[in-house]
Amino acid sequence: MTVKVKTQHFKDSAGYSSNEECPLALAIKSTVSPDTSVNVGGFTVRINNKHYVLPEEWTNISPLDIMSMIDDAKNGKEVKAMFLTLTEK
Repeated sequence: MTVKVKTQHFKDSAGYSSNEECPLALAIKSTVSPDTSVNVGGFTVRINNKHYVLPEEWTNISPLDIMSMIDDAKNGKEVKAMFLTLTEK
């Protein structure tokens, strides 16, 4: 599964530490049906009952950098879009 994380996902995020409303979770939710359960944590994401491994492009970003991108988006700045491929475990 490939997901595009855009500025809007950072802007709408409840924060880095929110498993269900971090930018990545919001990006995934924007590509699946509304009744889908999405939970991001550590190096994996659970979508309904399937587990996926997060790519290094995401896991190598420091939490401080993600929080900075959230702040930038909330302050009207563009955040470079990221295309991430999630691999099912």
